[in-house]
Amino acid sequence: MPRRARSFFSLLTLVLCAAAIALWVRSFWGTDYLQLSSPAKSDGDIITHHTHGIAWTRGDIRLSYAEHAFFAHTAQPTSDGTGHSTWTWGRLGAGHMGSDPLPVNSMWNRLGFHTYQWGEVSSFYDITEQGVALPAWLPVVIFGLLFCPWVIRRLRVRRRVAKGLCRICGYDLCASPGRCPECGTAAPSGDTVIPIRGV
Repeated sequence: MPRRARSFFSLLTLVLCAAAIALWVRSFWGTDYLQLSSPAKSDGDIITHHTHGIAWTRGDIRLSYAEHAFFAHTAQPTSDGTGHSTWTWGRLGAGHMGSDPLPVNSMWNRLGFHTYQWGEVSSFYDITEQGVALPAWLPVVIFGLLFCPWVIRRLRVRRRVAKGLCRICGYDLCASPGRCPECGTAAPSGDTVIPIRGV
């Protein structure tokens, strides 16, 4: 992979890791969500739509599919479910509907992995939701591991430069500090200083 592409990828993983940490921490005081809502077939006084969503809540990432039916109690235009889908996002406060802690029945649940289903019915709506939950720390670990090679490479280069070695192949540059005779890499001006070594 070209050097610039590696640097861009490393920067991207660092930004994503920071965002994952922020969402993880914020999830303990509320819910950040992103949803795609699509209209479904509606008839009479019932308005129905389907929702696919992702939410960060209570230290979990919940991927869900929900069906919402609203009872208007008055005649509504009939819909064949071919309307436009809409994206919504935002933040809800702690204790909102659907943010209850998920039951812990197994070791996987203790680690934060769940499948769940819940619903609620009232005089004017009917909601059913099912989904899977993942621990919010999981993307932090993944993006952190993806960023580690960049850190390791930078530390290796610094160590080689401090020892008077070529930053690319590690060849000793005592005899030719300006350019590596092994791989041909030109040393930047800051790398041409040869450290004093004990006899």
